[in-house]
Amino acid sequence: MNKLSAIFAQVLAIGAMLLMPSLTFAQDEKQAELERNFYAECYTKKNKAACLPLALELADKYPTSQYVKFAQQQIKGDLSEKFQAALSAFYTGPDAPKLEQLITSAEEYLAKETGQTAIVYVNARVSLASTYGVMGGIYKDVDKAKAYAEKALQLMADAKAPEGWDPKDYEPLRDTALAQLNQFLGYNILQGEGDAAQAVEYLNKAIAVKQKDGLGWKDPNNYWLRSNASFKVYQKLSKDYAALTDEQKTGEEGKALLSGQINPTIDRMISDYARVLVTATNPATQSLKDAAKEQFDQFWKYRTGVSEGAEEFVKKFEADPTIADPVIPAKVETNQPSADVPPVGAAGAPKLTTAVSAATGEATPQAKSATAGKTSGKAAPAKKSAARPASRKRR
Repeated sequence: MNKLSAIFAQVLAIGAMLLMPSLTFAQDEKQAELERNFYAECYTKKNKAACLPLALELADKYPTSQYVKFAQQQIKGDLSEKFQAALSAFYTGPDAPKLEQLITSAEEYLAKETGQTAIVYVNARVSLASTYGVMGGIYKDVDKAKAYAEKALQLMADAKAPEGWDPKDYEPLRDTALAQLNQFLGYNILQGEGDAAQAVEYLNKAIAVKQKDGLGWKDPNNYWLRSNASFKVYQKLSKDYAALTDEQKTGEEGKALLSGQINPTIDRMISDYARVLVTATNPATQSLKDAAKEQFDQFWKYRTGVSEGAEEFVKKFEADPTIADPVIPAKVETNQPSADVPPVGAAGAPKLTTAVSAATGEATPQAKSATAGKTSGKAAPAKKSAARPASRKRR
């Protein structure tokens, strides 16, 4: 019996070996048929609707096919088009569902894309949109927006355009990212209990951008936020001063706190309020201008004792709001220790103008370049045409 079993096993093994070539041939024929159909639909007929399913099937079933790289190009091309469509749709009429769709399309695209140029571009665009959504009150996932912003800034740290990206197109987008994303990170810190000094670092990076339409250095949002950072410091110092005894206030401790910390902080606020006044020049920024004027007048009166000289002080910032803070013509009394407590100030926070350019009143740069192309930059970095696969003969 054992001998018969061995004979049968040997016969079955030989039969299996004889069957293998026909099975292999059948598999090769299926692959060849799929490749022929893929080539015909994608490159001969240019039938996009039929091309994409074939590309997905080819990439999934036959990853070693000579056509797989061309299938992947078709897949990435489709994802790129969907991302661009979602980007344009969002900026045409920003809302939460459109932003969610944009983020989904970006993540699907990035999951397949390996080219550095496209990776930088998509990260920059989705980070600008998500941070815009947070600051505009239509997107609630602050942590995700923050992560996108930090990633995009890391990718665009180098001023040199990635290979294949025209610097004329890359530089405007990079400027927009540096200005808007650093502004968002500063804003995000100030919304919580974060370090005001760190918020100022981000805002200073935003202000360092001198884009021709006023983005960065002529954006009143940056100076309003920076004044808020100083105001947070001032509030704490004012409470510390108020907690001193009258004897301490008029002594060395009060003098050091007043002249060494409180007054310099007030003077920084006065200068930033003045910067808001000269940069908030269109109706969309009127709320910032009104709030800044109220604060400026109060602290100017406290430091100088008069209203004279305020207009001339503000005008110093008109040509270039990034100049160093001018000296405040302070009255003698505010530099002397006193039992009086410095003014508390109005703690208002008008909504930031994220929907328009603070300088021009037009759509923000990221919105314009994502839709109608009103800026000099193109909607996407230029790409070389994908290579066409050689037609494969029928096997």
